Amino acid sequence: MDYFNTYNLKGALKKRAIRGGGVTVLSQAGRFCVQTITVIILARLLGPEEFGLVAMVMALGGFLTIFIDIGLTDAIIQNPEISQEQVSTLFWINIGITVIVVLIVVAFSPLLAWFYSERRLVNITILWSTYLIFGALSTQSIALLKRRMLFAQNSANEITAAVVSGLVAIYCAATGCSYWALVFREISFAFCRSLGAWILCRWRPGLPSLTGNIRGLLLFGRNATGSFIVGYFARNLDKVLVGWRYGADQLGYYHRAYYLFVLPTTQLTEALKNVATSTLSKLRSEPRRYISYYIKGLYVISFVGMPISFFFMVASEDLILVLFGPQWEESVGIFRTLAAGTGVWLVYSTKYWLHASLGRSDRLIKWAFVDFLVIAAGVVIGLRFGPQGVALAYTCALYLLTGFGLKYAGEPIGLKLVSVVSAVWKYFGAALLAALVCWWLFGVWGSEMSRLGRLSLCFIVYSSSYIIFVLSLHRSFSPIKDMVAVIKEIFPKSNNATLDL
Repeated sequence: MDYFNTYNLKGALKKRAIRGGGVTVLSQAGRFCVQTITVIILARLLGPEEFGLVAMVMALGGFLTIFIDIGLTDAIIQNPEISQEQVSTLFWINIGITVIVVLIVVAFSPLLAWFYSERRLVNITILWSTYLIFGALSTQSIALLKRRMLFAQNSANEITAAVVSGLVAIYCAATGCSYWALVFREISFAFCRSLGAWILCRWRPGLPSLTGNIRGLLLFGRNATGSFIVGYFARNLDKVLVGWRYGADQLGYYHRAYYLFVLPTTQLTEALKNVATSTLSKLRSEPRRYISYYIKGLYVISFVGMPISFFFMVASEDLILVLFGPQWEESVGIFRTLAAGTGVWLVYSTKYWLHASLGRSDRLIKWAFVDFLVIAAGVVIGLRFGPQGVALAYTCALYLLTGFGLKYAGEPIGLKLVSVVSAVWKYFGAALLAALVCWWLFGVWGSEMSRLGRLSLCFIVYSSSYIIFVLSLHRSFSPIKDMVAVIKEIFPKSNNATLDL
């Protein structure tokens, strides 16, 4: 298979985009279910302190995973032309940088332990660093699969790795491995995903070449990596400061709430990011068509994301206590506050689609600094009011950044902010109205029900109300018809199911 020439994909681009996005979203939903079940079981086998210890390492570890990729995955996906020599050279650059990072991690692990006053973090950090090596080995293989729009194969690999790593973690926790079970989960996931990528992608690296033109790819990767680094600090400063100021227990409560808040949004944004980048990058020379595809993507992400946000707010107490147990009650208020920003975060995340698909990593990194300053200022202000104050500040910052961020990202292609607002506001309003219905209904009649019963009924009432309000605000059945059309593209009839790859 030719992983480098993708011109023949443009003819059926709409079908490939819809089907690729649908398959990836469904697989990410499957992975989300696997991860959620794993976390629920682990939360009953392990305590807040054990989760807090690993969260201290992961605050740094998540940052270090940036160096597995150094922005080259999206550089490969969005570049119009690429060669075997270029990808091979990028592979060896990836491996070299990752090895250097691992050596630095091992050398500085005592410093992390000193920062948190927790000696156990030294060995946790050193063992976890092997995750980086396994991740770097599969970066180019995964990028080529996505460039070729083979999202189903890549998704199957992700789910398999999630299942295997979840089983490993549960077994280790049940046999008394304590917090090591969480570390083994990370490592086994990276190993399984890397092995699967090499099996699925028939490309193999050759020797590095100095003659291949990789300057443009490295420049894109440099700017993308810079934005990821800045963005990572923006997204994790809250956890670092909560752990530093209030200790492992409070960080454990905050981290569980943050994890439940961020997991569905991350699954959806990661599912659509590469599909959107791969699709939109092929439409740079057609601004109207580009904007049309982007707005349709916003319709889908708003239709799904906004109800998730407000349902989480309404059902926060029952959701936390049913999933994790009564020992996690302190996470309820934090989760409810963060959940208010779920839908907005999903919309805000599409700024990356615009920057990456247009090849404007220079604008991406500039906005990353604005993003960091706004979020950091909010988190520092909120820290004095405890984890709940940090959560509120974080959510407010997301609302403030979304409009300005999308306006800036869309300028090179002529995207207007009014088009974004028009695509989003009805779904936001319908989700809010459905939440008010549930709050009133269960505030009056829900006190005598069991938590699981109330949670189940709340889901049914909320979903029904949301659909009714969506149809009312649109004054037509077009949103449902559009979603049905998308589903038909995702699950075509057998005689139309094959695309020329």
